[in-house]
Parts: sequence; C-alpha cells; structure tokens
Amino acid sequence: MGVLEAFIALEAFIAEPLDHELCLLVLHSICYLVQIYAANLTSPLTVQQFQPTVTDVNELLRNGENVGYQVGSFTEEIVQRLAFDRSKVKKFTSLEVLDELFTNGSIAAAIDEIPYMNLFLTNKSHCNKYPTLTKPTFRTDGFGFVSSLSFLALSLFLIKLI
Repeated sequence: MGVLEAFIALEAFIAEPLDHELCLLVLHSICYLVQIYAANLTSPLTVQQFQPTVTDVNELLRNGENVGYQVGSFTEEIVQRLAFDRSKVKKFTSLEVLDELFTNGSIAAAIDEIPYMNLFLTNKSHCNKYPTLTKPTFRTDGFGFVSSLSFLALSLFLIKLI
C-alpha cells in the first residue's frame, strides 16, 4: 500500500508519459529488490531444518543410539566392526521398513550402501522427511557383476558401460 501512495504522490510531478513509465519501472524494481531481500533473510532458517541431527558415527556410539542396516548387505560387517551394541542394532528388509523405523523413532541413523540411500532419499514420499547423507563414508570395493556364458553379450555390454 505504501508503494501505491508513493506513486500517487509522485504523479503530480510527472509531466511526460515517458517519465510515467520510468517511474513505474523504478517502483517495480524496488518491489522486486525488497522481495529478494526478504527471501535471502528467510533462506538460512529453511536451510537449518535440513541439517542432519547426527553428524558422525562416533556420536551414535557415544550416545548409545540405535542404528539400522539392510538385511543381506555387507554393511552388517561394518556395523559389527564399529562395535555397536547388538541390542542397539535394528535390521530392515526394504525402504518402507526403513521409513517405518525412522518414523517411529526406532533408529537414529541407517548404515547402508550409498546407491540405496540415494534411492531412499529421492523417493518422493521420503525426500522431505529426511535431511541427507552424512560423512564419513566407508570405502569398499564396490559392486560386482557375475553372469553365465549364455549372457555373454549382456556381460560385455555392462563391462563397457562401467
């Protein structure tokens, strides 16, 4: 409303149509800059919401937090090497079960392979609920691929793709 009042007050001084258009352009620019300024002020508040609550595996160990890992994954060995208390370790069989464990507070963090965690975080039903992956990541040898001779062409294609 204040911008409109300022424009009406300035209208008495505007003689030429070109001046009128210039005044409109200036007022629109001012409104635009005010909106950008307001957005920049609120942006840090929004970013803070997406910061992970757990930043380190050692923090989980110190606080005695529950962690989860995927059944059948080599991450079980990583969890054992980190010396988590067995009563604090929960297993999950699917991304839906993982979501349920997070939702009901059964686990504070999940330890799993990055491609699966990325799949979990990019799922549209999960992407707004959980912040992000945290460091450290544990280096492993990676994924392997084995096939029978009947799929030789597919095997060669995948090797070239990788």
